[in-house]
Amino acid sequence: GTGDNGDAFPTDPTETTDTDGDGTGDNSDAFPTDPTETTDTDGDGTGDNADVFPNDPTETADSDGDGTGDNGDAFPTDPTETTDTDGDGVGDNSDAFPNDPTESVDTDGDGIGNNQASDDDGDGVPDSSDAFPLDPNESVDTDGDGVGDNSDAFPNDPTEWADTDGDGVGDNADTDDDNDGVSDTNDAFPLDPTEWADTDGDGIGDNSDPTPNGPEEVTVSAVRSSGGGSSVDFLVLLLLGSLIYRQRGMKGREGDRRALM
Repeated sequence: GTGDNGDAFPTDPTETTDTDGDGTGDNSDAFPTDPTETTDTDGDGTGDNADVFPNDPTETADSDGDGTGDNGDAFPTDPTETTDTDGDGVGDNSDAFPNDPTESVDTDGDGIGNNQASDDDGDGVPDSSDAFPLDPNESVDTDGDGVGDNSDAFPNDPTEWADTDGDGVGDNADTDDDNDGVSDTNDAFPLDPTEWADTDGDGIGDNSDPTPNGPEEVTVSAVRSSGGGSSVDFLVLLLLGSLIYRQRGMKGREGDRRALM
């Protein structure tokens, strides 16, 4: 009953119209007004092209890409977790007690959860008396500076805890932490007594840097110090010289372009 001129499918008696122009007739198109979709295999209302689980009517998306659909994933935005068996809010993969809703952590690995254990870190000091109940290496902080006495170079001084150069003066008060003779304010490496300057700003101290003034500083002695002989010296210098020439040429051309602008 539809003439060929008005029939989008003149040789198909079951179709006449393709509203969204996707090549599938409206009668067969599950989404006749959506050119990006034609089929909904699982009948969940989401087209197969957009449905991460086209054969599962209970799932359409997997936000964290862990292979478990959002509807069935207890942690839909966490790719490391999918299940929380005991419903305590901690995923089974991270829960030391996945079947106990009252426990999730066992810091000292003694099989007793931290909520029940009286000495979580197993250092012999009860949690009630331990300034660091989760650190088996620390239990006391005499000066209350947040650094345990075992790690604090000045356990009775709340303003100091480190003494990098071992001179008896804490780093906070010491103007030359590494005791290299260069004040911290002028020292590019204030905690390294072997370095204090970084002329070319490459992160390598001048004392260790074979080219402290930049990559264009090339000397035969620097090459030989690496173990090369005279022939190696020549080849390395030739290659580096070529590189420098090219770099300077590029800089020259850039300057010419700027002059013309």
